[in-house]
Amino acid sequence: MQEGRKKSDTPEKERREGSEILEEEKQWHAISQEEREMSVTLEEVRESSMMSEANGRKRSCMFEEGERKRICMSEEEERERSLMPEEVRGKGEMPQEKKMNGMLEEKKERSLIPEEKSEVPQKETEMSGMLEEEEERSWMPAKESEKSEMLQENTEMSEMFEEEKEKTLMPEEEKNNIAPPQYWIKSLLLYEVDRKTLESGGWLSDAHIYAASKLLKKKHPNQNGLQSTLPLWHNLKWKSPNTDFVQILYICGNHWVCASNIGCPPNTCNIYDSIYRNASSSLTTQVAAILKTSEHCFSINYINVQAQSGSNDCGLFSVAFATALCSGKDPSRYLFDQRAMREHLKSCLEKGVMSDSPARHRLCRQTTYIHCSQKVEVHCKCRLPWAKDFTKFGDLAQCESCHTWFHHECANIPQKVFAKPSYAWKCTSCQH
Repeated sequence: MQEGRKKSDTPEKERREGSEILEEEKQWHAISQEEREMSVTLEEVRESSMMSEANGRKRSCMFEEGERKRICMSEEEERERSLMPEEVRGKGEMPQEKKMNGMLEEKKERSLIPEEKSEVPQKETEMSGMLEEEEERSWMPAKESEKSEMLQENTEMSEMFEEEKEKTLMPEEEKNNIAPPQYWIKSLLLYEVDRKTLESGGWLSDAHIYAASKLLKKKHPNQNGLQSTLPLWHNLKWKSPNTDFVQILYICGNHWVCASNIGCPPNTCNIYDSIYRNASSSLTTQVAAILKTSEHCFSINYINVQAQSGSNDCGLFSVAFATALCSGKDPSRYLFDQRAMREHLKSCLEKGVMSDSPARHRLCRQTTYIHCSQKVEVHCKCRLPWAKDFTKFGDLAQCESCHTWFHHECANIPQKVFAKPSYAWKCTSCQH
């Protein structure tokens, strides 16, 4: 009987143990499932936080781009507004300004609506709050130095906008009160600035030289030359005959000289220089453009004239030399009163008549004394010399057949001719 009871007890123990094991397995599975769910939720939270950070960066970038566009648009509107005529400007606002005013009015109306009647959904308010927070974060710099720079830039931009607004909103009367440059001598296109320069001992400009040349041409209408210095300096353009001319030249970017071929043999030009400089490329090219010689060279003679004291009176001496030449006198035979030259030129310009500068005779000589002479070779079909200071006349190439030298731009010479010295090149006339 006892053995039978023992046998009957064993299956009950086994059942209990099996049920306990099942319960433990269920609890373990439940715990593992909760852990997995927690890990999944943690991953989702991380991904959502990363997405929110990325969205915040995008929103900040978009806000910055919007602010830049708004600033650019406001600048363009101010420019358009300043360029608009006064009549159109007074009639109405710009279309963009109307839009901005309408948006401001709508915001004011919304702010005045009571809370009970406002029908703004809760989601829209939450989104607006989030956007405002993002905007504030995007505007918060990482360092105080960046913050100060941003504030300084904003103040500068606001000052610029205020200045532009003041200019655009300036009444017509104040605009008319802004005085234009006042003329000193309107017929000669001289302004008060030119008078002050002449009186204060400054360097004469092309306006002074052209005014004196116009008065000399008016007094001596048959005299060749006496043209404006700008076309000859910039483009080497000469419209007057090249016989018995008198012309003031602008050379080296800072000096005035007088050139003439009165009493000279053919293909020769006299230079009257109060500083005695060497013949520069700017001088030789301008003289060649005037002479237009068909020979292979021309001569330049430096005449022994009075030397100036100081560095600002070369224009005064050039005008005095040109006046003497137009009157049939030799400038090398006179000593000019340099102290009285400015006042004399001022009175001549105001009276509208040129007269000889105050001077006294030098020791009498039968012939003009030449200080030095120089021969200048000319090339190409333009009959101009090689000039290192001018890119147009700096490079030369020789034709293989006629042995004539040509300028790079005048003959459209390819670059390979200068890259290979042994390259055989022929001009257009020798190619046919």
